[in-house]
Amino acid sequence: MKKIKKTKKGFTLVELIAVIAILAILGAVLIPRIGGYQQKARKSNLQSSAKTIINAIHAYNADKTGTESDKDPIKDDMSVEEAVNAINDEVSTTVIKTSGDAYETLKGISVGQLVTVSTGNFSLNKDGSINEESIVEGSIDD
Repeated sequence: MKKIKKTKKGFTLVELIAVIAILAILGAVLIPRIGGYQQKARKSNLQSSAKTIINAIHAYNADKTGTESDKDPIKDDMSVEEAVNAINDEVSTTVIKTSGDAYETLKGISVGQLVTVSTGNFSLNKDGSINEESIVEGSIDD
């Protein structure tokens, strides 16, 4: 008769420690990279939102130019919040949403700064807000 070998089921303590150490090393390498992707995604979202607002401002200004209107075109020194309110007040439906993280971040800057943000020439602070020192004034007429 053949003897049947009994095998132990499960892992030894050394094997478990080795697996945990490997996972810890992988985690230490991947976590900073994931943080960088989140920052790039936030910047891309702000840039896209800025482009949308700039397009709406161009349409609004095109409508106001050459017509006798009681409302003036939007200028570079206006705040984004004032510009968005002027655009939304002009039409019966909301053209630009005034909610969300992107709008909350953009509403405090000027339209001239928004032009620069729409080109991607800005940096973000650690908290995700726009570093206003990194923004050069642009012009809506460009």
